[in-house]
Amino acid sequence: MVDGHNRLTFEIAGSVFALQSDQPNLSVSLADSFQPFLCSSEPEIVLTVAGSPFPAMIPLERHRLFEAWDRWALYRIEGREVLVERESFNSVIPQRVLIFDPVSNRGELYFRSDNEPLESGPAAPNPLEYPLGHVLMMCLLARRQGLMVHACGIDDQGRGYLFPGNSGHGKSTMACVWNGTGRILSDECIVLKERDGQFRMYGTPWHGSYNAVSPWGVPVEKIFFLGAGPDHRATPVRGAKAVAMMLARSYPPLWDSEAMALTLELLARLCEQASCYELAFLPDESVIQFVRCVK
Repeated sequence: MVDGHNRLTFEIAGSVFALQSDQPNLSVSLADSFQPFLCSSEPEIVLTVAGSPFPAMIPLERHRLFEAWDRWALYRIEGREVLVERESFNSVIPQRVLIFDPVSNRGELYFRSDNEPLESGPAAPNPLEYPLGHVLMMCLLARRQGLMVHACGIDDQGRGYLFPGNSGHGKSTMACVWNGTGRILSDECIVLKERDGQFRMYGTPWHGSYNAVSPWGVPVEKIFFLGAGPDHRATPVRGAKAVAMMLARSYPPLWDSEAMALTLELLARLCEQASCYELAFLPDESVIQFVRCVK
């Protein structure tokens, strides 16, 4: 739901978010890919765009939970999770800071803007683009029987096919192949959730080169780990190998040992419930029928 320029409500994988500004001259905005996810439900998670200046909070080495090579770091300070995005890998200057309280599910976003104010007031930069949105979802899913994975997700008339893969493995290619045949949930980021013993996969607003996304959810029936080949070939994968391949293509909470243990247990149940394969494929429509017929 859109409430003027100061509040947006959207749902991802069953979790309802509100993005708002409490400053009348500061509007909030999201990328176009969030449009299918807008809703009018009561939010569970509320993020308030506070703008500048940054709060007087200096993360120290002892507060740091995790630091990624691509410019972001996660800290825990007085029970709150503080995500800091820097300008570049070598920079110490924050670009955006998200302070999130996991107990109340409330957070504040601060950003540095070099732009001149607009006549109607400045517009906050998309606060949930990478990495903030991804890391926030990782934190939220860590203890909620869920996980976000690098994957293309397809809803084939109620049959859920998950195609995990890292960069260059063919996720966007698979989405293009299914275009017009199945519902593409995302070609980059899929959320997995376990409910009542069943795994479902959900689309997210974060996509790769194929920019169609859907908020839809569908039960996971088959998992195909992507790879190129001279023809279509599906090799069954089971047990620890399947779990390891899923983990290598996911966004796990590496900073939290308890959450990691839960994640590994979740993946073990997923790989036992769904049929898993290594898939070599040719990038044409013939792979659709091949995937449907794999037993």
